[in-house]
Formats: sequence, structure tokens, C-alpha cells
Amino acid sequence: SDLILSAFDILQKNFPEKIDIIVPIELGGHNTAVTLYLADKLELPVLDADLTGRSAPEMYQTGYYVGDIPPTPAAVYTPFGEKYYIENINDYKRLDDVFRELVTLCYDYDIGVANFPLPIKKAAPYMQKNTLTLSIKVGSLLQQKKIDEAINLAGGKIIFQGRPVEENSEIKDGFTYGKVKIKGTDGDLILEYKNEIMLAKLNGEIIASVPDLIGSVTQNGNPILNTKFPINEEVIVYTLPSQEIWKSGKGRSVFCLKHFGY
Repeated sequence: SDLILSAFDILQKNFPEKIDIIVPIELGGHNTAVTLYLADKLELPVLDADLTGRSAPEMYQTGYYVGDIPPTPAAVYTPFGEKYYIENINDYKRLDDVFRELVTLCYDYDIGVANFPLPIKKAAPYMQKNTLTLSIKVGSLLQQKKIDEAINLAGGKIIFQGRPVEENSEIKDGFTYGKVKIKGTDGDLILEYKNEIMLAKLNGEIIASVPDLIGSVTQNGNPILNTKFPINEEVIVYTLPSQEIWKSGKGRSVFCLKHFGY
């Protein structure tokens, strides 16, 4: 929380115009939450939108990349009190590499990042709209253990149910990589992730992959972190359809299995 407040302060002090509104970079359990926290502390409004329409591991996977909007200026604050204001990086991969290197140098602790200050008229065409209110509705249904209703509301479907029997993960180059094996009546499901789940294999055959979102919840509707699958407890694996922006063209090129090395 203090990291994101400090990062925003660095950005605002160096950027010549006042920042009046905030938008999450993704629908991520952490990044969306800290955006709302930041807005509350600064008494600023949050747009009912995000830049991705789901969670994503890299800077590439934002609507701004598809819209050729430069990723800088950007501000970073580290757990060691270091401040960075970054300008004139137009390549998304290079900026992503800079962020990941800072994470590695901070012993894989979180860093605070604030970037993409630009006029709302320029930003709006590349945002995924009404995603926060949808997330709140889905979350409310999950809290009530109405799992089928929640998944249906988000336009998704259940693809597997079973019990995790094995999980391995590691942090490398600023990303969390891992694989989990889930046993069910239909066979064995393997999930592979790079921060987010990249693909699901049922008995060796890919049945779901990015850009669609693959997620999991417990029988009580509690979301499961990718590194914390409950071993030998029943889980539900589901998919949600991706936003249209990731299904073709420039968006598809950076949100497909080939891009992630498969």
C-alpha cells in the first residue's frame, strides 16, 4: 500500500499536469485492490474499467500496447525507499524488463509502479469498460457460494473438478512459474502458469489456453492463488472468454501460447 502511494507521488511530482482519475492496469487480485486503495487514500475516482479485461503477466497485455500508446513516463518506488522516474522508453518489453529486474534486485518483493498518465479521451478507446462492477457482482455471488451463477454471469464455463495432488512453482526473472496436477473422474488435469494460468491439459490434450482466462475456486467459492492450490481438497476449474481485443491482430500476437514460448 505504501509502495503504490509513493510511486503515484513520484509520478505526480514529475508529470506537469494534475492526475484526476485512476484506472487499474488489469483485473488482478492485487493490482486492482491497490488501485482502489490508492484512490481511497487520495480521494480520487476510479474508472469502472481496466486496461486488460483480465489479469496478465506482462506489460504487453494492455489495451494501450495495442493502441501504440508509449508506456512511459513511469514511476517506481521500492521497499528500500529507492525512487525512479522513467522517461523515453517506448518499447513495452524493455520497460517490462526494467520492472522485472527491479523486482529481482529487491529479492522478489513487491515494488510500487504508477504509469500511463494521459488524457481520458486518448485512453478511453483502449480500456475494457464496466469490468469493476462486473467483478463486484461476480464476487458477491461467490461469497454466497453461488459458483455456477457467478461463472455464468461472467460468460464462462466449468471445465474440470477434482483434487490437486501436486504443485511445483518457482520465481524466475520476476515471474512466478508453476505447474499443478489435479485428479478427477475425467482423468488428470495439468495447469501451467506464468503468473497467470497459460493452459489446461486434460489427459495430455490442451482444452483451454490464453487469451481466455483460466481460474479456480474451492467448493465454498473462494478464489485460489496459483501458488496455493489446496492439496487433496475439491476444486473447480473454469474458463472465462477473453476480451475481443486479444482475439486477433496485434492483441492476439502478444496473448497466445506462442508468445509465451509454447
